[in-house]
Amino acid sequence: MNAIELLKDDHDKVDRLFQKVKATEEGEEHKELFKKILILFAPFISLVEYISGEADLENKIANAHVLFNVLGVVLFVGFVPVIVKVLDKLIPDNQRNEDFVAESEAKATA
Repeated sequence: MNAIELLKDDHDKVDRLFQKVKATEEGEEHKELFKKILILFAPFISLVEYISGEADLENKIANAHVLFNVLGVVLFVGFVPVIVKVLDKLIPDNQRNEDFVAESEAKATA
């Protein structure tokens, strides 16, 4: 099987999965969420095409992968202060460091 046939087979599988999801939709909330996700997909593809220029398919796929990861990191970094605050509330700082040092020293002397 060549790459085009594999892509067509994968497309057919994904299309069938989307049809199942569409058949089991419950209410307008599901439809609206799906539309919002798809709205972000077209600009992402356009950006990949712009960055890739006339590159071959393999390079476009690699560029999409790298761009997706970089955007994910950029978005995640923006939420680090919020994540730190949440973790500080979940894990009190008063004994955390002392307990860690005591455990480390106990393991080192054993």
